[in-house]
Amino acid sequence: MTNIPFLISANQKRWGICEITPKSHAEVNNTARRLVAPYAKDQYVAIEAATKVPWWAIAVIHEREAGQTWWANIAQGDHWNRVSTHVPRGRGPFKSFFDAAVDALMVCPPHAGEWQDWTAGGALTILELYNGSGYEDFHHEASPYIWGATNQQEWGKYVSDGAYDAHAWDTQLGCAAMIKGMMELDTSIKFADAPAPAPPVDDAHDTKWVQTQLNKAHASLVVDGIFGAATRTAVRAFQGLHGLTVDGFVGPATIAELEKITTPTTVSVSPL
Repeated sequence: MTNIPFLISANQKRWGICEITPKSHAEVNNTARRLVAPYAKDQYVAIEAATKVPWWAIAVIHEREAGQTWWANIAQGDHWNRVSTHVPRGRGPFKSFFDAAVDALMVCPPHAGEWQDWTAGGALTILELYNGSGYEDFHHEASPYIWGATNQQEWGKYVSDGAYDAHAWDTQLGCAAMIKGMMELDTSIKFADAPAPAPPVDDAHDTKWVQTQLNKAHASLVVDGIFGAATRTAVRAFQGLHGLTVDGFVGPATIAELEKITTPTTVSVSPL
């Protein structure tokens, strides 16, 4: 069963360090412009009024599920005037895009209309649950549905309902990347305020230090100060080897274990 508080915390941390990948900037910008365009925004705002789901969250769901196609149900991309055949199956037919969207958000799991946490971590978590929690539950990785086109994306994708391919790369934009792009174009888009984060243990343990210590433990990271997918994977591997909670985040226990790593001493032998 999904640990919701953990997932909210993890997504809050990922949002704080995520960056759109350079090669995706143009696509993110073009997509964001479509999603915040006046006609589209009007449709999403009307659905927000009926469901209490923020319009920008509805917009990214619409894009991920249906490429912003107006004849498609945001629940799964099936035509809204027919009975759906993909999960959630058996929905519809509906009289309009609006009716189908309200059903998707209010009646279908994960019942986004009942969600209360619209901080960055909370919003990204309900969006992840909308797609399914299999990435976290079974593969312990960041969902590409959320993190595609950012430095938090990892290999692996559900290529169809229930079918996971560890060697697939999701080429769709993730919700986080789209929201970042939309925020640059529409300043009304804001997350709810999150509780103040706990202060860092100390400034000495920054990402470059973590990468350096992991390399001493036989990782092969570029020491660039960017806490991306490769660094998080190395942290998880280190945590697993040292009996720590495998969450990919560098908390006090992981720092304490990393501090134990010292550079191997080189023993020089004088020639006889």
